[in-house]
Amino acid sequence: MTDVGESMELRIAVAGDPLGIAGRSLRSLLAENDEIRGSRVSSVAVPGDPEAMGGVAEVLLVALGSGGAVAAAVHSVLGWLRCQGPKVKVTITAEGVSAEVEAATLKQAQEAAAIVAAFQVAFGEETS
Repeated sequence: MTDVGESMELRIAVAGDPLGIAGRSLRSLLAENDEIRGSRVSSVAVPGDPEAMGGVAEVLLVALGSGGAVAAAVHSVLGWLRCQGPKVKVTITAEGVSAEVEAATLKQAQEAAAIVAAFQVAFGEETS
């Protein structure tokens, strides 16, 4: 578990988008998100073939502070994913907690809530 006040890094791998458009739109969304204001969002190059089926086109690194930032960031990613094409998927990872979610299967609000709650518990954030 991350200590209160300690920053942490959320890694978000975006796959299924060979042109990288989805990754760029997610980066913009996170950078402009008021709930995680002050967080640094950057992307890293990923070796491999992003055009391969399921290949990773972009990996975003989000440096988060405390105070509910993890839940806000994960919730934003999942909300964004619901609006993407069915082949887009994300893998969200932070300090040993990981969730892989596909746009085509993220239909139930309960699934998104369970993923957000798992990250909240892992990082000592209050669950609602």
